[in-house]
Amino acid sequence: MTQFGPGQREPRVPLVWNEAARKQIPGQLRQALGSRTRLLDIVEAGAEFLHTAFGARGVMVARLDGDVYRDLVNVGELPPGEDRFPTGGTYSDREYPLATRLLRDSGGYIASTPGDDLFEELLVALPSTVGSVIGVSIVSAGTARGEICMTRSKEQPAFTAQDFDVLRDLATIFGSRMVGALDR
Repeated sequence: MTQFGPGQREPRVPLVWNEAARKQIPGQLRQALGSRTRLLDIVEAGAEFLHTAFGARGVMVARLDGDVYRDLVNVGELPPGEDRFPTGGTYSDREYPLATRLLRDSGGYIASTPGDDLFEELLVALPSTVGSVIGVSIVSAGTARGEICMTRSKEQPAFTAQDFDVLRDLATIFGSRMVGALDR
């Protein structure tokens, strides 16, 4: 057993790296969301859960409003000038044409290769310490409702196709809860 000295903590191991834990993640997300009914409470609790479950450096959740994504919450390590609850933060296919096309056409993306067009497009708005980015559409009843975007640092393992599949499944839980909150 590894011993940790005073002030040291055991490194956080993402739940998605453990097969048994991975199967429990959807239920744990539902439990983390609990009986919350306000939109910002739902996305904040969900983003905090994803931050831990995926060992992400940062998590951003945005709502799709027409053809514009509106930032709702940022958790984890925030870039300079970013707020936990941004006001007025929006983006569209004009700023991120490749990423928004992949969200619309494929349901998401993984970017972790320097020099890759998608990775370079996303890095414009991210710190240079980011090594991997994953984004999935939040979908409910066949309609896109927003995006979940997560980052990992260069020192962390890159996001994988398995991470994408798990996150896409969790995004449907987000979508149904977001729609319920928006309908109130």
